[in-house]
Amino acid sequence: MYGKVKVNSHTIRKLVSDFNKLFEKFLLHERAEKDKLESEVKLLNEFGKKLLWRSYNKKITEIQKYSDSDFGIDEKYYFNKLNYYSEFFIHSHTTSSKDTSKISLKKIEYLNLYFVYQTLVFNVNYYSDRYTHKVVKRRPPGMVQIVYGFINEHIKYFSKSYPDIMMLHYTSLMTETGDVKYFDELQNYYRRNKNKFDSNLMTMFYMSSEGFLKTRSLREPDRKNIAKLFIFRKKSIEGKYFENFFREGKNIPPFLFFSMVNDAVKLNQTEWAEEFVKVHKTYLLPQYSKDILNITGIILDFFKGDYSDINKNISKVKKSDTSYFIYSRLIKMMMYFETGEFPALRREAESMRKYLDRKTKEQTRYDPLIRSSYNFLNSIYYLEKIKNNEVNKSSKKFLQFKKDLISGPRMPEYWNWFESKVRGLY
Repeated sequence: MYGKVKVNSHTIRKLVSDFNKLFEKFLLHERAEKDKLESEVKLLNEFGKKLLWRSYNKKITEIQKYSDSDFGIDEKYYFNKLNYYSEFFIHSHTTSSKDTSKISLKKIEYLNLYFVYQTLVFNVNYYSDRYTHKVVKRRPPGMVQIVYGFINEHIKYFSKSYPDIMMLHYTSLMTETGDVKYFDELQNYYRRNKNKFDSNLMTMFYMSSEGFLKTRSLREPDRKNIAKLFIFRKKSIEGKYFENFFREGKNIPPFLFFSMVNDAVKLNQTEWAEEFVKVHKTYLLPQYSKDILNITGIILDFFKGDYSDINKNISKVKKSDTSYFIYSRLIKMMMYFETGEFPALRREAESMRKYLDRKTKEQTRYDPLIRSSYNFLNSIYYLEKIKNNEVNKSSKKFLQFKKDLISGPRMPEYWNWFESKVRGLY
């Protein structure tokens, strides 16, 4: 830019600062361009402020072409519609008195819709800690109960025209109560109205359903719940319904990537898991890629029966990565059982029990994993007794052990492996 002219650091800093300001304005402009209705309403407001009535009236006519049946996926749609009719009402001299009353009714309608949407969103956010396994106290009945009643009273109106609000309605009830009947109602509503669901609503549908199934599978361990969750996630990835939520599909969160592989092997879909890793590993962010590909590689190698690199790769797992560390040690114990290294297995199990005891004293988000890992330790001790013919297969304890591999609070991690071993030993 300056050729041979020497430029001081102050000039460079000013150029960089000016460029950053220009870039920020560009990002704001890009955002405004994406939300056409919001931009149009703001422009309408500016025309009114500057008394540019010809342009104002022309813009009013253009905005009216936006159908009231069009719906967005967030409160901005209702907020923009509210602003539009508010603007239209204020400048009611541009319409007949008959039209003014209609505009006033529209303004009230979108004010109500905006309030309903926001109330449901805030209620979902309040109870969302259920998804992170925290105990959340039920709030006293309040405005949200009035909103539930209002929607139920006008269920045909909302079902026909506002599937986004219906989605939030069922999601809010699911999240607040944990009752499966609201999950079923959401699924039925989707089946009847999926032709109304654009990609954004599909994302909302799968995220809501996935969150409920995830919480249920953790609170009520059962292979059917785990299978339902896996199928939902599988559909969401294959249908790209998460793409708007996860940065337009450019990356997959580590927890989701790991869960898909880990749950797949539990459901005896190891080949699918291998293909999943192959296809989707490029969607992992670089800072997570190495660690997650290592732990999923350990799991896949074990369930393929390839133990050659497992110990080497387990040594790379950081103790600070609590869940990866626990899973790697469980794999190690199963490998020792498979190779008949029972003294090593017992040492590893004792070490893991002490580790879990320490973790139990911490209030962490790993509580469900810690519980199922304790179950794993108890189960592998019992499995060794079965192998040594120290267990009567007709005993109540043995029958209960087999039942625990299917569901219940004593269900261990990698129950499918235990089940295969029991079949092989008897």
